[in-house]
Amino acid sequence: VAREVLDLLAVCGAQAEHGLLEGLLPSERLLAGLVELRNSGVVLEEVVDDRVRYRPAHPMIGEVAYELLPLVSRRRRHAEVYRAVRNHDPGRWGVLAQHVRRAGEEIPPDHAFEVLMAATADGLARGAGDEAVANIRAAIVLARALDRAEELDELHDRLAEAYELAGDREEAVSAW
Repeated sequence: VAREVLDLLAVCGAQAEHGLLEGLLPSERLLAGLVELRNSGVVLEEVVDDRVRYRPAHPMIGEVAYELLPLVSRRRRHAEVYRAVRNHDPGRWGVLAQHVRRAGEEIPPDHAFEVLMAATADGLARGAGDEAVANIRAAIVLARALDRAEELDELHDRLAEAYELAGDREEAVSAW
């Protein structure tokens, strides 16, 4: 049970809210795993803005747990986490897009494309150039796969804007 919880935390990323985790595992299993992980010093519990959050005690713990998961398991878990985040905190476009990108074919391509586009717009509006670059690049790959060639010019314009925001003028010029 503890390993299942640790794997879930590893897929969630740097930290995960208790409410989100409850949407992914039955409460008894989640709590049993968290107790074991906390007691062994593998996971830390924090309260931020009145919300209980958990994170691995050291980033390497999460990285190793993540890499030990088979790729198919990681992709399926990312799709599950994406759906849980969408239900728990739907406005977190950057987090949603991260899980969409890592879920691969576990999320329908049309839906993934729309999420990536919304996350790109959000990233550009917040000045998060690197995040916007990752999202728009993934959207371009999906646009090609979905045979949406008519949108590629606009997508490359957004890619150039994201690169410029990220401070990579050479890539911005190339995208334009």
